[in-house]
Amino acid sequence: MARIAQTNAFDTPILRSLSGFPLKRKTLATLRRVKVFADGTQDKSKSFATHPVVLVNSLPKSGTHLLMQVAEALPETIQLGSFIAQRPSWANWHRSEAQILKRISNLRPGECVGAHLHFSADVAAALCNLNALHLFIYRDPRAVLVSEVQYLLQTARWNALHNRFARMDSLQEALALAIEGDDSDALPDISSRYQPYLDWKDNPQVVAVRYEDLCSPETRNAVLGAIGQKHAKLRRMPADPDLIKQLGHAIRPGSSHTYTGQSPERWRRLLTKAQQEKLLTLFPWAQ
Repeated sequence: MARIAQTNAFDTPILRSLSGFPLKRKTLATLRRVKVFADGTQDKSKSFATHPVVLVNSLPKSGTHLLMQVAEALPETIQLGSFIAQRPSWANWHRSEAQILKRISNLRPGECVGAHLHFSADVAAALCNLNALHLFIYRDPRAVLVSEVQYLLQTARWNALHNRFARMDSLQEALALAIEGDDSDALPDISSRYQPYLDWKDNPQVVAVRYEDLCSPETRNAVLGAIGQKHAKLRRMPADPDLIKQLGHAIRPGSSHTYTGQSPERWRRLLTKAQQEKLLTLFPWAQ
């Protein structure tokens, strides 16, 4: 085993238990959906016009679970455990647009669902047809990179890329690999990997949320207010003045299975100056 993987952190009970998380989540999600579909009475009083789908989309490792906590606290939403991934982590193959559209068509009125979706005009149109509140969370790509690599190394043993990164001799080598890629479809360079998600960021149909703004006490209420107002507008309801407080109380970073407790600014010491400069060249909006 490569030197980078030789650490007691890989043998902790917590990380071993997390290795089965995707299978457990998918099984529970399937059971929930079967129950809803079987009980035809559950949707009789609901329509997409008054119960919009709430889709939490993101570039992976950008705060998906944090924003999901907010979305699940919106009034009259239901969380069935579904997640729509363009590239499922356990296999890392690319789902076709037809497969993504099929999954969107199966969503129920008021359903709150997480997603990692590449930008597509047809996907945007399908979500509009469901009167969806499309939330997209993004984050400083320097922080995303470090979080992605550490996640692959330390937690995500089920991920198809785990073994590829675990063979690296140092964290620096792993970070360099994540930036440059290996010219394969499984691991393209960082721009090719990140940009298809980030193309949602400036879409007018999307409520774009910067992770740093959601985390900051100075800007959080403005973010939550924009989400609440958009959801109320889609529901054809007046905005609840107490909703911002309720959404704020729903944020519990430590309850996420991906929460590490590490500083989000750790990229400043883990990335070389050259790596930081390259990322800013690729993603100048991160300045």
